[in-house]
Amino acid sequence: MFSDNIYDPLSLPQILGYIATIFGIIGFQQKDDTRLKIFVLMMSVFIISHFILMGSYTAAIMAVLAASRWGLSIFVGVRKRAHIFVPLFIALFVTSAALTFQNWYDLLPSLASICATFGLFYYTRIRLRLILLFASSMWLTHNIFALSYGPIIMEGFIFFSNAIMIVRFAIENKKLPRDPKDSFLSRFF
Repeated sequence: MFSDNIYDPLSLPQILGYIATIFGIIGFQQKDDTRLKIFVLMMSVFIISHFILMGSYTAAIMAVLAASRWGLSIFVGVRKRAHIFVPLFIALFVTSAALTFQNWYDLLPSLASICATFGLFYYTRIRLRLILLFASSMWLTHNIFALSYGPIIMEGFIFFSNAIMIVRFAIENKKLPRDPKDSFLSRFF
């Protein structure tokens, strides 16, 4: 049913990446930070499986740690203890990357995860999404070099979804003027 070639766009690892893409797209369009985090956790289940089957173990470990971090960041009490959790996650990301990387681009998920850790524990709304936008660009670069088709699409959508949400929050906060009624851009906000 599935191709044995992991780089075939219809292989099982790639299909798992496509499913992760769907959860990622839905998640990053959420205004509510908790809903965003829940969808990202669902996305993580598929992306972890994708990276394991692709043999990209550094990315898989980063995704497991990131899923743990996303899950913990949902709880308000945990955010109050960010001074404990942030250094812990950073140490785990650095150690995991040092032990598993095979190519220079394998280090990008670690850097992305470190940036996202700061964002998830210390920021909300626009600032959180700006940091996630930067982290997404590092994951996108990794996925391009790793030939992970589903995650390339996913990170591209996540990148643009974050950018759109940043604009939506800015408009909502009255930092940007609203587009004139019935204009092209008004359909998206």
